[in-house]
Amino acid sequence: MSLHLSQLIIYPIKSTQPIPLLESDVLFTGLAHDRRYMLVDESGIFITARTHPFLSLIKTSATEHGIEVESDQCTNSLTLTENNFRTD
Repeated sequence: MSLHLSQLIIYPIKSTQPIPLLESDVLFTGLAHDRRYMLVDESGIFITARTHPFLSLIKTSATEHGIEVESDQCTNSLTLTENNFRTD
């Protein structure tokens, strides 16, 4: 039996659009940058596309500077680095 990898995608921010990849580093925790971040509301409760469907329209892309986030609803994009996220 032979195995074939047909697609490689990551979701850096939960519920946002995926990033297709040609290659990725594999870490102990999984693919680099995959499912590392989530958005929370003002009280610290995480939000997903189940309750906020517009999240699935947010586009993400990996750049040398971090994760670029954009939406057709906004004129500017936002580049996030690991320093922009709380880790506690």
